[in-house]
Amino acid sequence: MQHFFPFRHCLITNWAYIKVIIASWLMTLPLAIVMGILSKEAFRYAWVSFSAITLLVIAVCYIIIIFNVQSKPHSQHDFSIHKERKLSVTLLIVTGVSVLTLLPWAIHNSMPEEIKKKWHNVLNVDVHSMIAVLYFANCMVNPLVYTIRMKEFRKALGNLVSRQSQVEQQRQRRKNHRSQQQTML
Repeated sequence: MQHFFPFRHCLITNWAYIKVIIASWLMTLPLAIVMGILSKEAFRYAWVSFSAITLLVIAVCYIIIIFNVQSKPHSQHDFSIHKERKLSVTLLIVTGVSVLTLLPWAIHNSMPEEIKKKWHNVLNVDVHSMIAVLYFANCMVNPLVYTIRMKEFRKALGNLVSRQSQVEQQRQRRKNHRSQQQTML
Protein backbone atom coordinates (compact mmCIF):
# COMPACT_ATOMS: atom_id res chain seq x y z
CA MET A 1 0.00 0.00 0.00
CA GLN A 2 2.97 2.26 0.60
CA HIS A 3 3.69 2.32 -3.15
CA PHE A 4 0.49 4.26 -3.79
CA PHE A 5 1.47 7.05 -1.39
CA PRO A 6 4.90 8.21 -2.61
CA PHE A 7 4.64 11.49 -0.71
CA ARG A 8 4.84 9.70 2.61
CA HIS A 9 8.56 9.27 2.04
CA CYS A 10 9.38 9.74 5.72
CA LEU A 11 7.82 6.33 6.34
CA ILE A 12 10.18 4.60 3.92
CA THR A 13 13.22 2.94 5.46
CA ASN A 14 16.78 3.70 4.39
CA TRP A 15 17.04 0.16 3.06
CA ALA A 16 14.22 0.87 0.58
CA TYR A 17 16.09 3.90 -0.74
CA ILE A 18 19.26 1.81 -1.10
CA LYS A 19 17.32 -0.84 -3.04
CA VAL A 20 15.90 1.77 -5.42
CA ILE A 21 19.34 3.28 -6.06
CA ILE A 22 20.89 -0.13 -6.69
CA ALA A 23 18.01 -1.13 -8.98
CA SER A 24 18.33 2.05 -11.02
CA TRP A 25 22.03 1.44 -11.54
CA LEU A 26 21.48 -2.22 -12.37
CA MET A 27 18.82 -1.34 -14.95
CA THR A 28 21.47 0.39 -17.06
CA LEU A 29 23.78 -2.61 -16.94
CA PRO A 30 21.94 -4.60 -19.67
CA LEU A 31 22.00 -1.54 -21.91
CA ALA A 32 25.75 -1.18 -21.43
CA ILE A 33 26.27 -4.87 -22.22
CA VAL A 34 24.09 -4.62 -25.34
CA MET A 35 25.99 -1.50 -26.40
CA GLY A 36 29.28 -3.38 -26.16
CA ILE A 37 28.05 -6.41 -28.09
CA LEU A 38 25.83 -5.04 -30.85
CA SER A 39 26.75 -3.10 -33.93
CA LYS A 40 25.95 0.60 -34.10
CA GLU A 41 22.80 0.02 -36.15
CA ALA A 42 21.51 -2.83 -33.99
CA PHE A 43 22.29 -0.85 -30.84
CA ARG A 44 20.17 2.02 -32.14
CA TYR A 45 17.10 -0.23 -32.14
CA ALA A 46 17.91 -1.66 -28.70
CA TRP A 47 18.39 1.86 -27.33
CA VAL A 48 15.09 3.08 -28.77
CA SER A 49 13.30 0.04 -27.30
CA PHE A 50 14.87 0.60 -23.89
CA SER A 51 13.97 4.30 -23.98
CA ALA A 52 10.39 3.56 -25.01
CA ILE A 53 9.94 1.02 -22.22
CA THR A 54 11.42 3.43 -19.67
CA LEU A 55 9.15 6.23 -20.88
CA LEU A 56 6.15 3.91 -20.68
CA VAL A 57 6.99 2.91 -17.10
CA ILE A 58 7.39 6.57 -16.07
CA ALA A 59 4.10 7.52 -17.72
CA VAL A 60 2.19 4.66 -16.09
CA CYS A 61 3.68 5.45 -12.67
CA TYR A 62 2.72 9.11 -12.88
CA ILE A 63 -0.77 8.27 -14.11
CA ILE A 64 -1.20 5.98 -11.09
CA ILE A 65 0.13 8.69 -8.76
CA ILE A 66 -2.17 11.33 -10.23
CA PHE A 67 -5.18 9.00 -10.14
CA ASN A 68 -4.57 7.98 -6.53
CA VAL A 69 -3.95 11.52 -5.30
CA GLN A 70 -6.92 12.97 -7.18
CA SER A 71 -9.32 10.23 -6.07
CA LYS A 72 -8.26 10.37 -2.43
CA PRO A 73 -11.34 11.03 -0.26
CA HIS A 74 -11.48 14.35 1.54
CA SER A 75 -10.74 14.24 5.22
CA GLN A 76 -9.95 16.59 8.05
CA HIS A 77 -6.61 17.38 6.43
CA ASP A 78 -7.80 19.28 3.35
CA PHE A 79 -4.62 21.37 3.35
CA SER A 80 -2.38 18.30 3.06
CA ILE A 81 -4.59 16.84 0.33
CA HIS A 82 -4.41 20.12 -1.59
CA LYS A 83 -0.63 20.16 -1.14
CA GLU A 84 -0.31 16.56 -2.39
CA ARG A 85 -2.50 17.32 -5.39
CA LYS A 86 -0.45 20.39 -6.25
CA LEU A 87 2.76 18.40 -5.90
CA SER A 88 1.40 15.57 -8.07
CA VAL A 89 0.43 18.03 -10.81
CA THR A 90 3.87 19.64 -10.52
CA LEU A 91 5.50 16.23 -10.91
CA LEU A 92 3.36 15.58 -13.97
CA ILE A 93 4.39 18.93 -15.48
CA VAL A 94 8.08 18.30 -14.74
CA THR A 95 7.87 14.84 -16.27
CA GLY A 96 6.01 16.10 -19.35
CA VAL A 97 8.41 18.97 -19.97
CA SER A 98 11.41 16.69 -19.41
CA VAL A 99 10.04 14.21 -21.93
CA LEU A 100 9.43 17.01 -24.42
CA THR A 101 13.02 18.22 -24.08
CA LEU A 102 14.54 14.73 -24.25
CA LEU A 103 12.33 13.23 -26.95
CA PRO A 104 13.80 15.18 -29.91
CA TRP A 105 17.30 14.11 -28.89
CA ALA A 106 16.20 10.48 -28.57
CA ILE A 107 14.47 10.53 -31.95
CA HIS A 108 17.42 12.28 -33.61
CA ASN A 109 19.93 9.78 -32.22
CA SER A 110 17.83 6.82 -33.34
CA MET A 111 17.53 8.09 -36.91
CA PRO A 112 19.76 6.73 -39.69
CA GLU A 113 22.65 9.01 -40.71
CA GLU A 114 21.27 9.49 -44.23
CA ILE A 115 18.08 11.11 -42.94
CA LYS A 116 20.08 13.34 -40.58
CA LYS A 117 22.21 14.57 -43.48
CA LYS A 118 19.12 15.27 -45.60
CA TRP A 119 17.59 17.32 -42.78
CA HIS A 120 20.80 19.26 -42.41
CA ASN A 121 20.94 20.01 -46.15
CA VAL A 122 17.25 20.91 -46.50
CA LEU A 123 16.95 23.11 -43.41
CA ASN A 124 20.37 24.80 -43.73
CA VAL A 125 20.73 24.73 -39.96
CA ASP A 126 22.61 22.47 -37.65
CA VAL A 127 19.71 20.37 -36.36
CA HIS A 128 22.02 18.44 -34.07
CA SER A 129 23.12 21.63 -32.29
CA MET A 130 19.54 22.84 -31.88
CA ILE A 131 18.48 19.50 -30.44
CA ALA A 132 21.55 19.46 -28.17
CA VAL A 133 20.60 22.88 -26.77
CA LEU A 134 17.10 21.59 -26.08
CA TYR A 135 18.53 18.43 -24.51
CA PHE A 136 20.84 20.37 -22.18
CA ALA A 137 18.07 22.83 -21.33
CA ASN A 138 16.39 19.86 -19.66
CA CYS A 139 18.59 20.29 -16.60
CA MET A 140 17.07 23.76 -16.06
CA VAL A 141 13.47 22.55 -16.38
CA ASN A 142 13.02 21.00 -12.95
CA PRO A 143 14.22 23.96 -10.86
CA LEU A 144 12.29 26.38 -13.07
CA VAL A 145 8.99 24.50 -12.81
CA TYR A 146 9.41 23.93 -9.09
CA THR A 147 10.24 27.61 -8.58
CA ILE A 148 7.14 28.67 -10.47
CA ARG A 149 4.75 26.18 -8.86
CA MET A 150 5.97 25.60 -5.31
CA LYS A 151 6.17 28.36 -2.70
CA GLU A 152 8.24 26.12 -0.39
CA PHE A 153 10.82 25.54 -3.12
CA ARG A 154 11.11 29.30 -3.75
CA LYS A 155 11.65 29.87 -0.04
CA ALA A 156 14.27 27.11 0.21
CA LEU A 157 16.02 28.37 -2.91
CA GLY A 158 16.05 31.90 -1.48
CA ASN A 159 17.51 30.60 1.78
CA LEU A 160 20.17 28.69 -0.13
CA VAL A 161 21.11 31.72 -2.21
CA SER A 162 21.23 34.03 0.82
CA ARG A 163 23.29 31.46 2.72
CA GLN A 164 25.69 31.24 -0.23
CA SER A 165 26.04 35.03 -0.34
CA GLN A 166 26.65 35.09 3.43
CA VAL A 167 29.38 32.47 3.09
CA GLU A 168 30.94 34.45 0.24
CA GLN A 169 30.83 37.66 2.30
CA GLN A 170 32.53 35.88 5.21
CA ARG A 171 35.27 34.61 2.89
CA GLN A 172 35.78 38.09 1.51
CA ARG A 173 36.02 39.54 5.03
CA ARG A 174 38.61 36.92 6.03
CA LYS A 175 40.58 37.60 2.88
CA ASN A 176 40.51 41.37 3.51
CA HIS A 177 41.45 40.82 7.16
CA ARG A 178 44.43 38.62 6.16
CA SER A 179 45.63 41.11 3.57
CA GLN A 180 45.40 43.91 6.16
CA GLN A 181 47.42 41.82 8.62
CA GLN A 182 50.06 41.13 5.99
CA THR A 183 50.37 44.81 5.07
CA MET A 184 50.77 45.68 8.75
CA LEU A 185 53.69 43.26 9.08
